[in-house]
Amino acid sequence: MRRSADAPDGGELSPVTGPPAAPARARIATPPPPVPLGISKETIREVQRGLYSVVHEVHGTAYHAGLREFAAAGKTSSAQSGGPDSHAWFAGYAPYDDPKVAIAVFVEHGGHGGEAAAPVTAKILNLLFPKAK
Repeated sequence: MRRSADAPDGGELSPVTGPPAAPARARIATPPPPVPLGISKETIREVQRGLYSVVHEVHGTAYHAGLREFAAAGKTSSAQSGGPDSHAWFAGYAPYDDPKVAIAVFVEHGGHGGEAAAPVTAKILNLLFPKAK
């Protein structure tokens, strides 16, 4: 996410979907090939089911965030800030069965990830995957 310089209070955010602009002489590195992690397929499936449950199960921490319509899966959390309010974050991907995008949203002093960062994620996914009208 990048803050919009032309926003009156700097409060608008714009999704960044590609690599940052590079100087004309700069070279963009080719990503390294995947590395086997030594994790069983069953373990990976179990983790994926857990990430799906965070968004789709009634007691999931991102259930009310508006992510179900994108078939998203992910993890909410918070991090200590040194102040009264924790930082909030959500990391996930969508759609669950055929991922097209991976995303992480961090909200400084936002409190709980499911209440602050996951709804921002839903807004970003709505921009990336607009509903047919």
